[in-house]
Amino acid sequence: VDLFVLRNSMVRDNHDDGHLVKSRAKANIIECSTIAGLNGANSYAIDFPQGGDNVVRGSVVEQGPNINNSGNFFINFAEENTNNAPHALTVTGTTFVNDYGSRRGQINVATTATIEGWSGNTYVGNATGMELDVDAGASFTTFATRAAAGLPAYDGTVATLPPPSCQ
Repeated sequence: VDLFVLRNSMVRDNHDDGHLVKSRAKANIIECSTIAGLNGANSYAIDFPQGGDNVVRGSVVEQGPNINNSGNFFINFAEENTNNAPHALTVTGTTFVNDYGSRRGQINVATTATIEGWSGNTYVGNATGMELDVDAGASFTTFATRAAAGLPAYDGTVATLPPPSCQ
């Protein structure tokens, strides 16, 4: 597949181990969507296992307390192979909500990729913030708690998440 687009969508709560969104397309666009593990046993929220040219923008990505992914990877990129070169990952205007507990969230980029243009991202979780395994020059506005971010306490529903910031 050359292009996968997920737009104005909600993906939530899988019933067993698995990724909420997984695409092997050469290019992927995820925008204006909510991807929420909630009380499901999902693994990665977003998996681009072969890399490619990928954009996540204006979305909400949440990892719930029951994930089956001890690394707490919100996004996993090119972990299986690098078949979809050239590789790029851009994330803008996206809110990451970590309801997994004390483990900080991670974005795993397993190959050399263009990582630029990241802006306007928010991380809600523990005080250590989002971890990138590459120096993306990316910064996140970080809130140590849901309350600090103006979000209600977690109740396992999408009602406690902010809306996507579609622009």
